Amino acid sequence: MSGLDDLMAKSDDRWARATRSARGVRDKGLERALKAYYTIYFPIGPVVLLALVAWGEVVLTGGTYRDGLNFLTLGWLLAGVCSLVGSFGYIAKRIDTAVENDKIDVLTSLERQEKKHLRRQITGKAGIEPEHLVVKRAAAVQLRRRLATQLIYSPTVPLFLFAQDSGGHIVFWWLMAAALVTAMAGQAYALRDFRRAGKFLELTAEDAKP
Repeated sequence: MSGLDDLMAKSDDRWARATRSARGVRDKGLERALKAYYTIYFPIGPVVLLALVAWGEVVLTGGTYRDGLNFLTLGWLLAGVCSLVGSFGYIAKRIDTAVENDKIDVLTSLERQEKKHLRRQITGKAGIEPEHLVVKRAAAVQLRRRLATQLIYSPTVPLFLFAQDSGGHIVFWWLMAAALVTAMAGQAYALRDFRRAGKFLELTAEDAKP
């Protein structure tokens, strides 16, 4: 029994450390910040840049077809660069500040299988167990922050793809289409898990009240 007692003691110690790290971790508006980015900041920025580039193309080239294509490529590239730079600032100003007391990963002290089982509960792949709810809710908040960060960065990928010159090769278009599908699938999975973690926080809100 001493071996089992030792294992139990180590497990209790790991969860105690995780609980200490989880105290005070709170979502202060990740979903609002993400919605604002996708409904205001991201769509407006690229559209304005592309409109400016289109205007410059007409003024500087007289609207010739080949020069127009070059300017369009430049427009996509500028939109990608500006969106990427804007993403850095938005994440620092809105996403990172939307989580309180988020200094370290609350799951650092846990073992791999413990982390895996906990994440399955957060993403709805396993039933929610009431034990260690403080740790699980904090982990859900931190997961949502990471996914929100991914969702802010990922829309810049298609902009850089559109900026590539195909040279008229059909193979290029197939490769770009595959890259776009992959990027969109990654966004869809990230958004799904973001929502599932949010649902987990909703379902456990009453139980988490002192």
